[in-house]
Amino acid sequence: MPPRPLQLVREAAIDGRAQNYYYRQTQLHRLHGAFARNAAAIQSAIAHDAECSLAEAQLEFVLAMSCIKTHYAGIDPEEALEEEYSVARGVDAPLLREGVGLVYIQPGKHSLFYSVVSPLAAAIAAGNCIVVQVKQTSQIFKVEQVANKLLSAREHITLCLSALRSAETLKGRSGP
Repeated sequence: MPPRPLQLVREAAIDGRAQNYYYRQTQLHRLHGAFARNAAAIQSAIAHDAECSLAEAQLEFVLAMSCIKTHYAGIDPEEALEEEYSVARGVDAPLLREGVGLVYIQPGKHSLFYSVVSPLAAAIAAGNCIVVQVKQTSQIFKVEQVANKLLSAREHITLCLSALRSAETLKGRSGP
């Protein structure tokens, strides 16, 4: 049996709880706000982990925030509802897109913050529930510590942090 947070995310994916357009916008808005309020800590962590200048860390942060903003702007609830219900009026909806349900994000080693935020924003905008892999070692990067703190405060029903590998997480196994 999977750990409780993973089970909640899987149930949310099955129920389609993250597919509401207003919910997506709200989640992206909250994510942007949380990162904006903690910008200095995030940028400092990026600079420390990547051993780069503060200007380079600021650039990575701004690019990640830009991803969130772009995906937020791409959601038009009125137009999406119009398209969603076009079938009920006897009109085809060739542009209607739905999320896959459950997305597993495994961060890259380069540009760690951006490699989490970019697919996270895209997955939220598409109406997916998300599992983000985190390290289970003592050598966790500072940016991961900051991001884990911020992401763990998010909506636990549609977003989960997991130290399990993707196959174990998605199949519901918690063993080795």
